[in-house]
Amino acid sequence: IICELALLNPLINFNIIGGNNDLTNNLKNKYNCNNLNFTGHIPYSKIQCYFKDQHILLGPWQNKIGISGGAINTVNYMSPLKLFEYMASKRAIIISDLPALREVIDEKSAILVPADNIEDWDRELKSLVKDEIRYIKLIENSYKVFLNNYTIKIRVKNINNFING
Repeated sequence: IICELALLNPLINFNIIGGNNDLTNNLKNKYNCNNLNFTGHIPYSKIQCYFKDQHILLGPWQNKIGISGGAINTVNYMSPLKLFEYMASKRAIIISDLPALREVIDEKSAILVPADNIEDWDRELKSLVKDEIRYIKLIENSYKVFLNNYTIKIRVKNINNFING
């Protein structure tokens, strides 16, 4: 999705953070765009530094997220830890509209689009780039949701309450 968006939006720089070398090299060869950059693996301790250089964070999770070589689809059971990081970074977020993600965030805090519909991703990205008020509101709302529900302290407290009844 991100690579396709880069093709459709040559004036916007896209940075894909993470990924193994084989995947990164394959994507570099397939999508030879001047506006598409790959960082490869970044140590977790430095991820927030990279997020600060971005204006919009994209989370194009797909309808099938597999484990065991793809034999088991975990999309309905995933824990979207990356989404919490996105929310904490105070950046606008565009993510796939999946049930597990909707348990965390809604349309007031992020733009939710069908996972595999590139036209919708493109339309929403272009719309957000042009609408500064919406951009700022999404950032404010997602950060507020993060502070009220998903900080480490709150998550530990909720886990502790769950364990101890």
